[in-house]
Amino acid sequence: MKIAKITIALLLSLGSTLSQAAVFTEDFNGFTADQLNWNPAGANGWVVGPTANDTVDLIGQGGSFDLLPGNGSYVDLDGSTNSSGVLRNFVKLIAGTQYTLSFWLAGNQRADQGTESVNVHFGGVDQTFNLKSYLDPFKTFSLIYTPTVTDTYSFGFTTNSNDNVGALLDNVSVTAVPEPETYALMLAGLGLIGFSARRRKTQA
Repeated sequence: MKIAKITIALLLSLGSTLSQAAVFTEDFNGFTADQLNWNPAGANGWVVGPTANDTVDLIGQGGSFDLLPGNGSYVDLDGSTNSSGVLRNFVKLIAGTQYTLSFWLAGNQRADQGTESVNVHFGGVDQTFNLKSYLDPFKTFSLIYTPTVTDTYSFGFTTNSNDNVGALLDNVSVTAVPEPETYALMLAGLGLIGFSARRRKTQA
């Protein structure tokens, strides 16, 4: 019984550790929508660049451009200057730990069947995602990166569109992937609890 209690306490501790694996989260709902050529001014770490003419728009619920209702505020990656910007942020990553950058992307929702590309950068990894304009609602995508040096790394999003209507971005997160040893320890703990329960039943 004592072993089972200790094991349960350990599992609860591990569960707490796993639940704290998120390094960064952003759903943009803390910002007021309807901000064309949005300047986050470093709020929650966000910056737009690389030049002053490169812009993104913050649109969505409560604004004039809620293209996908029910998703709160989100970002149009092509601002209103005919020059799409790079929306970037920064996180500190630990060497040897695997991290997942997760995010939602949607097409620009215009009534045509063209495609546009979104380039996503995370640490030392870059990948391009192609979206159909109005046919693609929000979908979840991800990139994985394992740094070799503990340092601050950037992640960013940019679209190839330069006509003031771009792909949409929402629900960005960076999460540390728990090491396999952690899962093995949890499974061993669950097995120990099961063994203890069977032993007590047999004794009874």
